[in-house]
Amino acid sequence: MKKKLSNIKGYSTASKYVASGLVMTFASLITGFIVLSWISPEDIGRWQSFTVFIGYVQLLTLGISQGINRELPYWLGKEHVDIAIAKLKTAGAFISKLVLWLYIVLTLLTLLLFKLEVLRKEGAFMLMFAGSIAFFNILRTFLGATYRTSNEFKKLTYIQLVISGLYILFIPLIYFYGIWGYIVYQFLINTAFVLLFRIYRPYKVKYEFNKSNFIDLLNVGFPIFFWNYIGVISRSLPRLILVVFGSPLLVGLFAPAGNVNNAVLAIPKFLNRYLFPKMAFKFGQHGDKNTVFKMALKTVKYLFVVMLGIGLVLVFIIPYAIPYVFPKYQDGVLAAQIMVFSGVFYSVNMVFHVALNSLKAFKYFKFLISFRLLSIVICSYIFVIFFDDLLLGVSLGAALTELINMFNYCVFLKKAKRE
Repeated sequence: MKKKLSNIKGYSTASKYVASGLVMTFASLITGFIVLSWISPEDIGRWQSFTVFIGYVQLLTLGISQGINRELPYWLGKEHVDIAIAKLKTAGAFISKLVLWLYIVLTLLTLLLFKLEVLRKEGAFMLMFAGSIAFFNILRTFLGATYRTSNEFKKLTYIQLVISGLYILFIPLIYFYGIWGYIVYQFLINTAFVLLFRIYRPYKVKYEFNKSNFIDLLNVGFPIFFWNYIGVISRSLPRLILVVFGSPLLVGLFAPAGNVNNAVLAIPKFLNRYLFPKMAFKFGQHGDKNTVFKMALKTVKYLFVVMLGIGLVLVFIIPYAIPYVFPKYQDGVLAAQIMVFSGVFYSVNMVFHVALNSLKAFKYFKFLISFRLLSIVICSYIFVIFFDDLLLGVSLGAALTELINMFNYCVFLKKAKRE
């Protein structure tokens, strides 16, 4: 009876966390539409030319945040709290020093570029703001990885709801101050994220660097980070194919498909953030790979039904919504409908992916990610030849690839369970 009550509470916590994440995503989307209507493309382009490096700065973390994301719950599950805390202290020390040195380098670089008149005052401020947001993202990723238990995910639910409110509350900044209001808006949102993550962080310990623990975190975290990064690149292949072999018009027509796909994946994205530490904890607690396997299959069983239902609704709505709201993009309706199913299949693959990460079965990603890269290209080529339509071809190629890879992930997870 107690176990059933515990499971119900766990599902409730997960549901609330995912729901708050969706609310936050929706609030962010509203802001995105407002920005496009209030700020000129030239101003947005100038700001984004400074923020483009944000994703690349994450490479300097070497996957340490991803390492503690897996190792902290794993060692807590094994009831080796001292080892878990020691690794947390090392990760915290590395991330803190990295951000400090990045700020020093950025400040000196900005002053040098301003002195050499490469940047004017406006550009210098934009560079500092962009760098700050990038560094906040590093801190946010690390601090977010320290929230592991159901009670801590309740705190994350609260934080996400507060941030959702701030997304709306700060909108007047954009209206009254244009691009600079938008820059300050992003800065304040990211500052609030880091402050709330830090205030409610579950482990208030003094960070201390240890070389041995750092190497352990690197060995675990870097493969997770690397394969996730390559996976993101593989997901961007359809757009890349359209850029190289198509035209700006085709790339533009594919935009609704990409946006719909991202929206569909919001649910599994937040669900997996909840599942990954749970899987690692269970594996550490029982040392039984079959526990992780069963947890993944159980999640997939319900997730696939939910995602398929959402997908079918979207497929029905899209032919009416896109021509009405975005009439210039109506030629991209079929591609958007197809990409819905790419998202449905990929959502299942995401669960299997985090299950393999929790087992540290990184060697299988060499095939799984490489297959996705190669399959999208080959399948797209075949469909383009058959239908003589590049936009339709890459959409079908992406959907078929995720369907095949869904079975591949299941096979390799079973294999990892037996080893």
